[in-house]
Amino acid sequence: MRFQLNAFLKRFKSHETEYIILSREVELDEHYTIHLTLDNTVQEDALTQVKPDLLDFLRSQLKNYAIQLQSQVKEVSASKRPYTLNEKLQYLTDQNPLVAELKKRFGLDTDY
Repeated sequence: MRFQLNAFLKRFKSHETEYIILSREVELDEHYTIHLTLDNTVQEDALTQVKPDLLDFLRSQLKNYAIQLQSQVKEVSASKRPYTLNEKLQYLTDQNPLVAELKKRFGLDTDY
């Protein structure tokens, strides 16, 4: 099946989003369903546009008209980055509690 996907993928070398989506690892279950994990809804929209052509191509090449395609958007948790000096100090203190002791011992202050 990967060979057929790569053959279909050649059509989309100039379409970056579709090329990235179709280059991903896919899983095929026992019910002939292809499972594809996406990063965001933009990729899901792009896949929706390509999906009919992709399924027609795979079904005809593999001579299996039971093939289905399911996509799932992967939940990405946004990590909060420390920006202010207080946030950076708190982050470092969470990583290593001895930072708080050094701050106290040397009388350091994050405010100018």
